[in-house]
Amino acid sequence: MSGWLTDEEMRIRSSIGFFLFFQRGGNETLLEQAGFEVMAVEDRTDSMAVMARRWFDAREHRANELREIEGDATFAGQQTFFDTTARLAAERRLSRLSFLAQLAR
Repeated sequence: MSGWLTDEEMRIRSSIGFFLFFQRGGNETLLEQAGFEVMAVEDRTDSMAVMARRWFDAREHRANELREIEGDATFAGQQTFFDTTARLAAERRLSRLSFLAQLAR
C-alpha cells in the first residue's frame, strides 16, 4: 500500500479473494525475517493500472454476454473491482511490487 485508502476501497479491492495490504517496506521486512536477502525490487504498479483498466474495458465490451453467464450482481462486482484497482494504481495509492530474493548466507 502506498497511499491512503478508504475502508470502502479496501473492501472493494479485497472482494475477490484474500489480500494482505502492507505499507512500503513490509514485504522486505518479512522476507528478511524469513531468512531471505532482497536482491531487487521492481515497481509493477503502472502495469497493474493498465491491466486492470484493460480487464474492465474488455468485460464492458462483452457486458451482455457476461451478465448472462455471471448474473448482474457478479458482473457489477467484478467491474467495480477492476475499476477501483485501476484508479487506485493510477493514483499511486495502491502499488504492486515484485521481489527478487535469495536465501541469505
